[in-house]
Amino acid sequence: MPFRFINPNYHVILIHYPLGVFVLGVILEIISFISSKSSARVAARWMIVLGALLSIPAATSGIAALHDVQKQGAWAIDRYAFMRSHVLWMSIGTLLAVFCAIVGLGASNLWRNRLRLPLLLGCLAALGCMTNGAWYAGESIYTMGTSVMMVKYKGKGEKITPIIPPAMAHRPELQPPTIDPSATPDERAQIEHDYKYDRFAKYYVGGEEQMHIVLAGFALAFALGAMGLSFRRLTSLRSYDQMQMESEQQEVSLIGGPPRRVTDDVAMMRTLNPDAAVEPQERVPVSRFWLLSILVTLITVVLGYWILEKDKFATSEGFHAFLRVIAYPKDHDEMRHFAHFVLGGGMVLVMFIMALLALWMPRRRITLAFFSIVLVFLMAAQVWIGVLLTFDDEGPLTHFNKADTDSAMIDPVAAPLLAQR
Repeated sequence: MPFRFINPNYHVILIHYPLGVFVLGVILEIISFISSKSSARVAARWMIVLGALLSIPAATSGIAALHDVQKQGAWAIDRYAFMRSHVLWMSIGTLLAVFCAIVGLGASNLWRNRLRLPLLLGCLAALGCMTNGAWYAGESIYTMGTSVMMVKYKGKGEKITPIIPPAMAHRPELQPPTIDPSATPDERAQIEHDYKYDRFAKYYVGGEEQMHIVLAGFALAFALGAMGLSFRRLTSLRSYDQMQMESEQQEVSLIGGPPRRVTDDVAMMRTLNPDAAVEPQERVPVSRFWLLSILVTLITVVLGYWILEKDKFATSEGFHAFLRVIAYPKDHDEMRHFAHFVLGGGMVLVMFIMALLALWMPRRRITLAFFSIVLVFLMAAQVWIGVLLTFDDEGPLTHFNKADTDSAMIDPVAAPLLAQR
């Protein structure tokens, strides 16, 4: 397992905050049932939404963490079974939490009240799945040593001292390289360049691939949050239109004719009574969130380019090599990089369209639903292709390569036992 400034990876940081916020939000939502007018309900709903959405980058960082564990070699049967259960239950819990958060975020006030109990039950079910998945991870780490470097001790009593592995004690990523005296100046410069790059990218940053995967999770979270806000604006506009229609019908019934239209009715009302309550139209900054989602997604694409070209990132040689990688391949069994790039571009395009819809056609619910379904499909496909590339590199789009399937990660002696489970 590689040594980094933050060991073993960012997953150990990103998992705790979303879970803590989500759990506290669910608890406050339960407490708010006691007092319907409690301000805790507002805080609870924001905590649930933020906790659920931030669980997405926590989940994607888990992909990078699992890849680190895979690099250690063959797995024992129990460790593999526990990690598989962890991934399964945490994935189910995350998807369920995100679904409940998006529905609650996008619903009108009327439907929020109607769906309050079902959404709370869904959040409790998601919390149960996450708790179960967390138990499997804890058991795998603390009882089986998954992703943990064991430090042995020698001596007794006060003279006990740790036997620290050399790789852990000396931090090879931070040690200056040993240069052969016979090396040419160009070779010396290249060695020093590689050392500085590895120290920055692999040690302090945590690796190009890990940063790409984590930021991809944030891009998905921002996009899904913007999608929920788009539906919220749609429902708020429909509620406002309904309120206006009812107000006009009531005015017609009172005066016996069509309502009088004066542009400064509200200003006149404020002049006569400054404290008059005039119901404003709810403002939802949807387009801003879509633009933020596009920005984060584009940064993620740039990081993907960084993964492929590394220190040649800013050179024309690296750019042309990148174009060759993402070009349409002749062999249809090696289309993962091409599909990954196309799906990323498709996501950016759909996000831009939804930003325009939110700005110019916010009441088109069928159009909004259509592009939302397309975006969710692109996200799911992008995550699948990303998993294939992370664990299996290039290959077919629908399945892992035969030599690198999950069973290849297990100890060959233990594999038949797992198949019998």
